[in-house]
Amino acid sequence: MSFLAIVGVLRPVKMLPVLIFETTWKALWLGLVAVPHLLTGDMDTETTKILVSFAPEVVILAVTPWDYVWRTFGRARVEAWR
Repeated sequence: MSFLAIVGVLRPVKMLPVLIFETTWKALWLGLVAVPHLLTGDMDTETTKILVSFAPEVVILAVTPWDYVWRTFGRARVEAWR
C-alpha cells in the first residue's frame, strides 16, 4: 500500500484507474452492505468500523478531476484487441 501511495504522489494521472477502482468498490459496498444495515437498524460494530474508515473517501471524491476522468476514460474510443 505504501508503494502505491508513493507512486500516486509521483504520478497521479497514471494512478487514476486505481483510484477509480477503489472508489467504485467502496461505493458498491456502501450501497449493497452498509445502507441496507443502516435502514434496518442492525449495524454491528465491525460494519460500523468499516463505514467510518471510508470517511476519507469524501476527500478523494472532492479532489478527483472528474472532467479529465470522463474525457480520458469515459469517452475514449474502444479499440479492438488484436
